[in-house]
Amino acid sequence: MGNYFRNWCDYSASYKRHPHWNIAKHLSASRMELERKMRYPIVIHKDVASDFGVTIPDLPGCFSAGATMEEAINMALEAAECHIEGLLTDSELIPTPSAIEIHRNNPAYEDGVWDLIEIDISKLSLKSKRINITMPERLIRTVDQYAKRHGTSRSGLLARAVTEYMASRHL
Repeated sequence: MGNYFRNWCDYSASYKRHPHWNIAKHLSASRMELERKMRYPIVIHKDVASDFGVTIPDLPGCFSAGATMEEAINMALEAAECHIEGLLTDSELIPTPSAIEIHRNNPAYEDGVWDLIEIDISKLSLKSKRINITMPERLIRTVDQYAKRHGTSRSGLLARAVTEYMASRHL
């Protein structure tokens, strides 16, 4: 695993069949603060004559490497952000992170060291567009009150609600 393959992110539509595709779990109203940060397990492996390689099991096709373990973890974070940005750009669902225990018994990872990377999806570069919508005043007041109580904006709350609604009907 030389320097020539620092970060790879392949977000092909074929990965939609992965069992953890369900952003709705991260968009429930009671967990609005939590869904901004998603903790993905990574497995770090090293052969004698190679750099440290990193695989992100919940993001199929996303892997990275680094000369040191710290560099490999940092590069894995960058690769995961790139991968998720590609999914968002392509209007694909974001895979739900699994617990390390889900992957630990996989023979492909038996000699690996496990860690977690935290992705703050609210910081990924998503272009916003202003729109004009019509809603009953009472509903707007309710949305504004709820958004204020949960530390978000009207736009943020509506975007999350629409995403959750569509994700729940996508399956």
